[in-house]
Amino acid sequence: MSGSSISSARSNAARLPRARSCCSRFEIESRAMETINMLLPPLEAWVATIFARAGLGEDDARLAARRLLLADITGVRTHGIARLPSYWRQLARRGLNPRPDIKCGWHGTVLVIDADLGLGQIVGPKALALAMDALGPTRPFVPFLIRNAGHLGAVGSHLLDVAESGRVGFLSQVTQPVMAPGGATRPAIGNNPIAFAAPRPDGPPLLIDFAMSNVARGKIHVALRDGLPIPEGWAIDAEGRPTTDPTAALAGSILPAAGHKGLALAMIVEVLAGVLTGARPLLSEGGAPGGVGAFGFVFDPAALIGKDAFDQNMQAWTQRYLAAVGGNGRIPGERAAELRAQADQVGIAIERNLFEQLAELGREGGAVLPA
Repeated sequence: MSGSSISSARSNAARLPRARSCCSRFEIESRAMETINMLLPPLEAWVATIFARAGLGEDDARLAARRLLLADITGVRTHGIARLPSYWRQLARRGLNPRPDIKCGWHGTVLVIDADLGLGQIVGPKALALAMDALGPTRPFVPFLIRNAGHLGAVGSHLLDVAESGRVGFLSQVTQPVMAPGGATRPAIGNNPIAFAAPRPDGPPLLIDFAMSNVARGKIHVALRDGLPIPEGWAIDAEGRPTTDPTAALAGSILPAAGHKGLALAMIVEVLAGVLTGARPLLSEGGAPGGVGAFGFVFDPAALIGKDAFDQNMQAWTQRYLAAVGGNGRIPGERAAELRAQADQVGIAIERNLFEQLAELGREGGAVLPA
């Protein structure tokens, strides 16, 4: 990226458009529901161009584009292309390092990775690749820590490659404080997401990905962008009172899933991904700040119990589960697989307000958003 381009990015970073107000609630909701369909190849090429204009190398820009859009493709819309304007701003002001020197080493039997403030969409896949490369006959289980990383986005997106290669993976990330129990007057802890993936012999990989809050904070940002209220039970304001106002919610805290259970799970991740890495992401740094920590592991089930035994055991419990729930449930990961196949054919739908934000970003970055 040229000096003039990065200077322009820094000076204009705050000028990306925010939610536009309309004359009535009906007009706001109608605009929020309006979508524009975009095919994946030109959209992915455009996202890669934006990342390259932000300073990423060509290969990393393509990798980041694919991984970012994988969140949209698999239905995690809050952590996909909607995050691109935020990442652009962070890269422009060097809150994220566009060309990180990612290093790794062993601390006993734990693989420790220093991400050098790299964008999470390149750190995640590279970290998992390093962990999988370390697997072998005498090392069937590899735990790892990631230090000093950018926000990893949809953590489950980094595990699909693991499961599709026949391995099992787990990944957790500590976030800035955004969550608290009712009555709290400031955020107390991150919503600290976890993800788990495992191969299945008779279906797409089992893929579980969730944060410890009632709702992803990104959904509140979407409501703010689209000028809509949020449902009751999502958040509290800065006085600890329930709110349906997204602005008040972002100034306050989101509520934990399942009350004390969500808080307890977040505390476990705080130890594994925060205490062990020294991560201290701050709410004052803005949404999805860099400097986060992560903990995870990969293992090769074939080396532990044999591929045939693993496949038989996986098939046995999943079939038993599906027989019990009938049409009232499915195995996590099946919907994501269906959405991936659909997106390959028809692309993805982007809300009108987000499309306009991306179009403005394209003008700022000198890359016209494909229509």
